[in-house]
Amino acid sequence: MRTLVSLDIETTGFDPERDAILEIGIVRFCGEKVLEEWSSLIDPQRPIPHKITELTGITDDMVKREGIPLGDGLREAQRIIGDAPIIGHNIAFDLSFFKSLKTPPAFTKSTTLDTFELAGILVPHAGRYSLGALAGELGISLPRSHRAMADARTAHQLYLRIFERAVALPREIVNEISAHANRSGWALAEFWRDVQTEQSHGAFSASIGAQLRRPTPDGRQQKDPSAVLRRQQALQAQPLKPNAQIQPLDVDRVAATLASDGPFAAQFPGYEMRPQQMEMLRKVAQTLNEGGVALIEAGTGTGKSLAYLIPAMMWAMQNGERVVISTNTINLQEQLADKDVPAVIRILGKAGRAAVMKGKGRYLCPKRFDDLRRNGPETADEARLLAKILIWLPNTLTGDSDELFMPTPAERAIFQHLSAQNPICNANTCSATDCFFYQARRLAESAHIVIVNHALLMADIAVENRALPEYNYLIVDEAHHLEAAATDSLTYRLDRDEIQRALNDLGRATKARQAGGSGLLAEIAANIRDLFAPEQGAALNTLCDQAMQAVSAARASNITFFDELGKFIADEISSDAPDYVQRVRLTRALRNQSNWERVEIAFGNFQRDLDALARQLNNLLKALLEAMPLVSDADALAARLHGAIRFITEASEQLNSMFAKPSDDRVYWVDLEMPRKAAGQARLTLNAAPLHVGLLMQRELWQQKRAVVLTSATLRTSAANDSGQPSFDYIKDRLSAPDAETLALDSPFDYSSSTLLYLVTDIPEPNQEGYQQAVERGLIEFFRASEGRGLALFTSYSALRATSRAITPALMRDDILVLEQGNGASRRAMVESFRAAERAVMLGTKSFWEGVDIQGEKLSALAICKLPFEVPTDPIFAARSETFANAFNEYSVPETVLRFRQGFGRLIRSKSDRGVVAVFDRRLLTKSYGAAFLNALPGPTIMRAPLAQLSEATRNWLAPR
Repeated sequence: MRTLVSLDIETTGFDPERDAILEIGIVRFCGEKVLEEWSSLIDPQRPIPHKITELTGITDDMVKREGIPLGDGLREAQRIIGDAPIIGHNIAFDLSFFKSLKTPPAFTKSTTLDTFELAGILVPHAGRYSLGALAGELGISLPRSHRAMADARTAHQLYLRIFERAVALPREIVNEISAHANRSGWALAEFWRDVQTEQSHGAFSASIGAQLRRPTPDGRQQKDPSAVLRRQQALQAQPLKPNAQIQPLDVDRVAATLASDGPFAAQFPGYEMRPQQMEMLRKVAQTLNEGGVALIEAGTGTGKSLAYLIPAMMWAMQNGERVVISTNTINLQEQLADKDVPAVIRILGKAGRAAVMKGKGRYLCPKRFDDLRRNGPETADEARLLAKILIWLPNTLTGDSDELFMPTPAERAIFQHLSAQNPICNANTCSATDCFFYQARRLAESAHIVIVNHALLMADIAVENRALPEYNYLIVDEAHHLEAAATDSLTYRLDRDEIQRALNDLGRATKARQAGGSGLLAEIAANIRDLFAPEQGAALNTLCDQAMQAVSAARASNITFFDELGKFIADEISSDAPDYVQRVRLTRALRNQSNWERVEIAFGNFQRDLDALARQLNNLLKALLEAMPLVSDADALAARLHGAIRFITEASEQLNSMFAKPSDDRVYWVDLEMPRKAAGQARLTLNAAPLHVGLLMQRELWQQKRAVVLTSATLRTSAANDSGQPSFDYIKDRLSAPDAETLALDSPFDYSSSTLLYLVTDIPEPNQEGYQQAVERGLIEFFRASEGRGLALFTSYSALRATSRAITPALMRDDILVLEQGNGASRRAMVESFRAAERAVMLGTKSFWEGVDIQGEKLSALAICKLPFEVPTDPIFAARSETFANAFNEYSVPETVLRFRQGFGRLIRSKSDRGVVAVFDRRLLTKSYGAAFLNALPGPTIMRAPLAQLSEATRNWLAPR
């Protein structure tokens, strides 16, 4: 091993331009041997924020007594580091503080090795990738303090464990990763060379090697036996055979499974029969028997999963018919597959079978991945993802990308290019022997219950029912998301990088590779050279050359087009726009601006080149099929060429719709992902979505399937100015299901005794002066009174961040930890930290309004800071609003009521839960539409009172009884 340096710093904040270094810790080491250690506090020349003191234990007094000037610290750090490579966890963050100095130290130019990046490759199933979580995952003892030296030592040990895992990999895999790293300029190239060197010395770790796949004696990588078994099962799976005549369910017999003396009660001690669950089960069974569409709202605690799974499984087994169950979230999909369905099969004592299918974009396409391996990655992102897949592929049972850690949008975009979501993947060219998607499909064909997500359900419609096995019975859970999921699934997206990758797959010039470049066209040319004499292959070679020239022209015009579009969109965005994705809708008014003409000209040139490329490829495909009918690889090459033609043709057609012939039935917009701190290039994504999806679902689902059940905890809503009870009218209209039967089931929870809804009466309305300050004061007092145990829901990140800065010091003085969404932790990591903390609150935006399930006293206080109205300029929302006579009352309010109900539902998750919901948006009381929100709630005790009384009311409500 080489000599390396582990570096960590503590800072007064997260912005290297505004914040200062507070402490430096350095460990110089060679393997396990520590050569030198040094750490020191640094005088930041400013007060230390309270949050940092709480996190690190470093106080202003400590810095005054022990801190040294930054210059002295830099000189000592430079002496120890020298020119050694630097490792660290998210090391770019640490070095950014040194690079921001007027005179950056020399060590900022050293090679860096990020343990976060390495762990994402070599510890693929960690779940969480913070330094502490990874240390726990790998058995590294953690220091109690969050200090620079402690973290530098932990990073040193983490690096050694990760290096061990790399050394234990099969040599051919390491050699391939190293070769790709060198060619792509990946910063971790030196790491993989070190691994090769260590392997050549025979330094394998027996303990780690036992956990990873070893090569077989002939050097090939060994396949996991369970992966081989899955392939065998997929090949042997026999499709269900429907009965010649339908046998209706005995509804009473089905209901008996959930009776107080039934099989579920016998298996689960403490089981309580819930009347609402029993009523829903009967309605589902009746719908399966009689057909039609049913909308069922089942309040929290109903137990709706079992209420539809039991009759669905019994129906499927009794009739040899599969029932498709669609969810919106992967979490519910996994819960059904891993917990609920196995329990139902066990209780019923039958040979029921279930399978999970996801969208084609979730599954790796081995053919596409082989192309990347053959051609080699061009970028560090491609090299990193290639390494992850090479290590993961021998052991995956499913080829499901959810098993991979892909934290960046770039990696996820590259995987989409490598996924089965491409024209090459189809029933004619793929099978369960080599295609993960078709393995999943074959297993689904033999299953009684097929669990999918809404995206795949709608994708099946888009491809004329070729994605899923044929089915006639459908249950949609989380159905309040169905319209949005359908819209998202049917949205066409395209960006410059995706087009460039497709063009690069066809052909690209290379520096170090074979003459003629690489890619599909180079492979075709190589086949021509091998199989034909020069005079025989001359015509084909000419076509290959012409196609390659067309690729080069399209590549250049692609860049020019997106550059022109980027300039135009940048002019449409405020110069002080926040540092995240901006959306600009392509409207008639926008297209009529004078500077749009430059975009149209660039697009015209680009489309001309795309169409010319498609013609050249079609000519080549025709000639290839005529000249190489007996060549074994011809079919595979032709299929890949045909797939490329389909991609280019569709791109040309969709772009033509966006920029030349827009349709009134589509919504067009550009997503602009702004670069951070003016570094890097803005990323533009083009989007085209259907304006309406209800009629499509009516035609393809409600009218085609024999029985459909749609269920959720929130389906009913009211229009503005409606003081009556909420109804299903709005959801029936949006989904074009006017004849659906309906059933509304109240929650079994007693909200009047468990939940206090506190409506603040004297707070300014949003956008009025003083509103933000009042929310901040109110949250501090609210969460002090609840002793933490709280969740605050926001409608924007900017409001969340501003509030966090204001309330964190005050709450931390009361030992209440503030967990803020958007600081790098995932929602799952935040919830886990919240559960583990004694006194904590979470601040969350859109993704926290639903799906967060925390039972018991841990979550006792819920703050809704603002009613969750959609941003008026959102392209889809704005376009759909234009179809209403009174968009606010008929569309905006009902949509917001549904989201509001979801947010309210985060508090009470079991019969024993108790808590307070505080609403800091006075429009519930001052606006006529407020009644629509309050009437949609499940009967909490309501208190209307000033902000000053919130603290006392909260303490009284939460006091032991």
